[in-house]
Amino acid sequence: LQERNAQLTESLEQQIATSEILRVIAGSPTGTQPVLDVVAENAARLCEATDAQIRLVEGDITRLAASFGTLESPVIRPISSDIPSSRAILNRETVHIHDLQEAAKTEFPRSEGARIGVRTFLGAPMLREGTPIGVICIRRTEVRPFSDRQIRLLETFASQAVIAIENVRLFKELEARNRQLTEALDQQTATSDILGVISSAPTELQPVFDTIAKHSVKLCGALFSSVYRFDGELIHMVAHHNYPPVALERSLDLFPTRPGRHLFTARAILDRSVINVPDVANDSEHAATDIAASAGFRSVLAVPMLRGSDPIGAITVWHADVGPFSQTHVALLQTFADQAVIAIENARLFHELQVRNRDLTEALEQQTATSEILQAIAGSPTNIQPVLDTVAGNAARLCNATDALIFRVDSGALRRAAHYGEIPLPPNADTLPLDRNTVAGRAVVDGQMLHFHDVAAVSESELPARPARQRGTRTMLAMPLVREGLAIGVILMRRDEVRPFSEKQIALLKTFADQAVIAIENVRLFKELQERNRELTEALEQQTATSEILQVIASSPTTLQPVLDTVAESAARLCDSQDAQIYRIDGEMMRKVARYGSVPDAIPVGDCRRITRGSNTGRAIIDRQTIHIHDMLAEPEEELPEVWHAAQQEGIRTVVAVPLLREGVALGSLIIRRAEVRPFTEKQIALLETFANQAVIAIENVRLFQELKELLEQQTATSEILGVIASSPTDIQPVLDAVAASAARLCEANDAIIHRYDGEMAQPVTVYGPMGPTRLAGERFRPTRLDPPGRAMLDGKTVHVEDIVALLDSEFPESRARQRVSGSRTILVTPLLREGVSIGSIMIRRTEVRPFTDKQIKLLEAFAAQAVIAIENVRLFNELEERNAELREALEH
Repeated sequence: LQERNAQLTESLEQQIATSEILRVIAGSPTGTQPVLDVVAENAARLCEATDAQIRLVEGDITRLAASFGTLESPVIRPISSDIPSSRAILNRETVHIHDLQEAAKTEFPRSEGARIGVRTFLGAPMLREGTPIGVICIRRTEVRPFSDRQIRLLETFASQAVIAIENVRLFKELEARNRQLTEALDQQTATSDILGVISSAPTELQPVFDTIAKHSVKLCGALFSSVYRFDGELIHMVAHHNYPPVALERSLDLFPTRPGRHLFTARAILDRSVINVPDVANDSEHAATDIAASAGFRSVLAVPMLRGSDPIGAITVWHADVGPFSQTHVALLQTFADQAVIAIENARLFHELQVRNRDLTEALEQQTATSEILQAIAGSPTNIQPVLDTVAGNAARLCNATDALIFRVDSGALRRAAHYGEIPLPPNADTLPLDRNTVAGRAVVDGQMLHFHDVAAVSESELPARPARQRGTRTMLAMPLVREGLAIGVILMRRDEVRPFSEKQIALLKTFADQAVIAIENVRLFKELQERNRELTEALEQQTATSEILQVIASSPTTLQPVLDTVAESAARLCDSQDAQIYRIDGEMMRKVARYGSVPDAIPVGDCRRITRGSNTGRAIIDRQTIHIHDMLAEPEEELPEVWHAAQQEGIRTVVAVPLLREGVALGSLIIRRAEVRPFTEKQIALLETFANQAVIAIENVRLFQELKELLEQQTATSEILGVIASSPTDIQPVLDAVAASAARLCEANDAIIHRYDGEMAQPVTVYGPMGPTRLAGERFRPTRLDPPGRAMLDGKTVHVEDIVALLDSEFPESRARQRVSGSRTILVTPLLREGVSIGSIMIRRTEVRPFTDKQIKLLEAFAAQAVIAIENVRLFNELEERNAELREALEH
């Protein structure tokens, strides 16, 4: 009975605690702290814990949100598996540690609880849809594990804490949504009111401005508001609402005023953008701090009214609190600004309709002036001056200006092209800098019309305009001459009195500017036509030169030099250079093969020089691309030493080098030079590349002809050898002699030697050439790999020794005595192979270091194959004769 009473008492306490938590949740729908405090207190009390704490997850840490008890606990803890509360979060399950002091030695070394004497620990995660958002922990300073009922109770408290947190979040979302709907309805109502005023009085602006001012205060929660107009020079206050008396008095005294950055409204107009100042006390440009204090405002929002990109006014609201206006308020005021622009545009269009008749009268005068300008254009298609003079005169007269000036952009400056009027020009007025410091320069730089009603009223920091200020010019109008979006000049009109130009006069000046551009374009096109004729003449000369080169190629298909000489001459003449040179690659060197010109040259035709990146020619060959050096003396000596030397010694300054390329492989280079710093044009470089291609064609023609000639000689030699084979079927010596002679002659060798090899011993059987044999004919020797013939016969592979002298010690020591007798340097040996078995070799030698080409190696291998065929024929024929003799002898017996 006592146990039952205890259970009932505990159950009642839990229900009371749950009821208390639910009451706190209901009583604070927008705040979680009271709920978490009650949960922590009840958890500690009902679970008989020393303390309780609730920690909420914030990224990769937990922050202490509520606690009850006397034990210490850090506010912020990292989420880590070696911290008891973190493990409950990471594993998403309750963690119960009977003795934390023991567990801290192994599992939880970073536990703060163990440090302050905690013994038993229980932590239950707070889960929202399976995601941990926090943990509730209870601790005891004695080893006394919590009961299952206490564990379930703590998990219940964790669930109630999650419910409280979710209730607060959902309640705040609902409140925010209700505020948004209320604001949207208020904004739609205000917009409807403004549009209604616009439609009811399309020509009256004041009711529109008053309505905007009233709704701006209401919907932005502002202290007061005002609406301004900007006429290009002055800002006018046209409406206000709820103004404090002190602020209204100051505003009425201040406006109208010129825009300056000390005023928030003017700043929005000048910047053409929203000005949102969270605290005017911290705004360095704001000057009227006294009025801010007396009127009681701290933050300001000003939105410009923009017609296109031009500011025509602004709406400004003031707030008592520190902090920026919200984006919703900014968007609302921008909508009001757009509606104000619509109202202003409606009134403007109505006014324009009224003055249309007056415009028609003035249009007749403008048409007459236009006719005069068009006549001037037609009468001088190649001379722009009469047209510009007529434009300047008509612009000054019809726009009632004191004078008119026309400037054109020339070499980064403005040069005066025409002037009409009473204002005398100072001696230095022909040129103005192309910058924004003058009215004319700013109009060109910005590409926009500029109209200053009174230059003297504009601060000098904003517009220096020193020439205008010095002579006392007051009103100025600048209209850029724009061609395809780019300003090429400007028409500037001046008045000595403050009298702004009208919109019609500005439009008329725009027409005059367009006509001036047309006239300039006509002259430009005519000059381009003349330039085109010159280009066609140059093209004809280039085609003539190309034809001459092709004729030389056709007339001398086997001789390269006439073609290269013609290419060099044409390149120098048509590219306007002092000389032209052609180099061809010769092994590791490049050889000068042609030259035309008058510049002294340190390397005569026929001489060679190394291919390096230190010269123009070498760099063009190595990089396989055109090299154009504008000034050789400006190049660093350490990078291009040969270039720098040529500039110093030969007086060369400008150079273009073009590689001769065949299928991407460099064959040489074509170079043209000038003794002055005058870079070659793109057309000249392209022409030089054409000449280079023609030189390659000529080189290829000669190469192909030479290959054809060599092939014919090889075929002739083969035919001769086959003829000898056919004429001496039983005697191999005539065949081998013919093979040796052909091999030496066609492979450009000094001699040729053929050896026979029986598998053990070898002997020379044929020697051809003036070098003389190194072994006597018939002298037998045992082949070794220590001399070239032996190595070829033993390895069954061709042996190519580029310089036998360099290899006597390392590779072929047995050849030392024979080399000293013969004087041989380059050696090529190929084995005679019958069914893969070596039966001899054929060797050719040169007394100079000049390696054999791949074609010559293949040719020698072909001669070796023919020698094998001849040897086989003789062997088979001899075997056949012996067989016949045996048969006859057998028949006789």
